Amino acid sequence: MRVLIVLFSFFVLGILAFFLISGNTQDGKQLNTSIEKGPKFYDTTYSQFYGKTKVQVFFLTSKKHTKNRGLILLLPGWNLPVLDWKFKTKVCQRATELGYHVLLVDMGKSVYLDSVYNTCRADYATYPTRTWLWDSVLSPYKNTGFFIPESRTFVLGLSTGARGAALLGLEHGSEIKAVGCLSGDYAPNLDTTDLLFKNTLGPYWKYPYRWVSGSNNILQNISKWTIPVYMSHGLQDKMVSVQNSIAFKDSLVFRPAIKAKFDIDLGQHDYQFWNDHGLKALAFFETL
Repeated sequence: MRVLIVLFSFFVLGILAFFLISGNTQDGKQLNTSIEKGPKFYDTTYSQFYGKTKVQVFFLTSKKHTKNRGLILLLPGWNLPVLDWKFKTKVCQRATELGYHVLLVDMGKSVYLDSVYNTCRADYATYPTRTWLWDSVLSPYKNTGFFIPESRTFVLGLSTGARGAALLGLEHGSEIKAVGCLSGDYAPNLDTTDLLFKNTLGPYWKYPYRWVSGSNNILQNISKWTIPVYMSHGLQDKMVSVQNSIAFKDSLVFRPAIKAKFDIDLGQHDYQFWNDHGLKALAFFETL
């Protein structure tokens, strides 16, 4: 019994040391303990600063510790709580049962741009960019090599987070295994009246390059796409037009070697749809 207690203590210290060494821990604390046969695993939350903004990060450990399938980063939609992934869908539970570790980052009102433009509304500028997300949150996990075997990093996002997932996949295809994109929009110029882009990129008529050919337009940069992708959209989605996902799918015609799966049904822009298709995205990841 004493030996087990000592081993348990070393494991906890190791986890804490990992966050401290990586420079990512602020106010780290234990959320809960999962007691299983064999090693004991923890769900951990900590804060990482983006400028003066305190961003909550949640790390959920695999429940199947003998089968480490890698790390899945789950991205929320615009102004949606990231823990909705855990409490309003079964995606987190299923992912950890399959053997994945899960990373959730509270991105708030982020539009997942590469940087803050001079036209960005002051309040929007306080929310993280995808560049910060990669450099300050995800990379420290990847660099340890402990949680992510064989570069098995996946990104799954819903709504605005789907665009974030696709952009990360586009930019880091050599390090991300695959992405899942649910109910997303992938090219700002498909709707030049979009207020989120107008308040971040500036008006279309004044900054057309940012909307059409810049680094935030996935469809215009599709020639750089290299990784498998699962995408889905609901025909009754009144928030984001299904034409966004259709255009993304059609653009991959020019990338025939890419493994892609596209699902469309009568779903809406809601958690019922994101639960069903989030689970399908996990099934797609399992085929890779």
